Amino acid sequence: MKLNIFKYLILVLLLTGCKKENKTVKNYGYLKTEPYNLNVSLKLSEFNNFGNFVDRINEIVCNDSIPKIVIQKKRIVKNIYPVENCNPASYQTERKHYITFRKGKPNKFHSNKKIKTDSLDHLLKNELAYYERSNKTNDPNVYYVIIESQRNEGLDGIQEFLMKLTDEFDKLETESNFNILFGNVMPIPPLPQEHTEEETLQ
Repeated sequence: MKLNIFKYLILVLLLTGCKKENKTVKNYGYLKTEPYNLNVSLKLSEFNNFGNFVDRINEIVCNDSIPKIVIQKKRIVKNIYPVENCNPASYQTERKHYITFRKGKPNKFHSNKKIKTDSLDHLLKNELAYYERSNKTNDPNVYYVIIESQRNEGLDGIQEFLMKLTDEFDKLETESNFNILFGNVMPIPPLPQEHTEEETLQ
């Protein structure tokens, strides 16, 4: 009798261990209509530095495939479809949409001013919301962020930041899309030199 109970417990444990956990899948960015098999999954942990990560995204797009950055935590899987073109022009947008990563920490555009994780709700609503019109009474046309870093920087902190930022975006319960672009830090062009009157006359 005891042997039968023991076998029954082993069977229950095996079945419990084999049972798949239900996971919530969330997508960010514009989902493509192309076949699913064109998706190329990427994990931030696969890359040695930020430059290799950005290069790989571009390489996938230029081979007519779709990069999909997968972030997983417990029972949540988040798929980010980054904004990318094969031959992108230099992107120009308001500086408030940029987040510069340095040593694993998010900063305001090209600065050492840290972005605090408890201010992400404010960041989304006031910095990352993009309106095509001046009327801000309706939902933004899109939420847009450019995450940049130096090519030789690691990717420490980026995954955790993206998880928290998308968590805050989900709380907005908006129908607007959330576009995320990754790029190398673009150097700021120097200001034109002022010439003295004497130099101008020469």
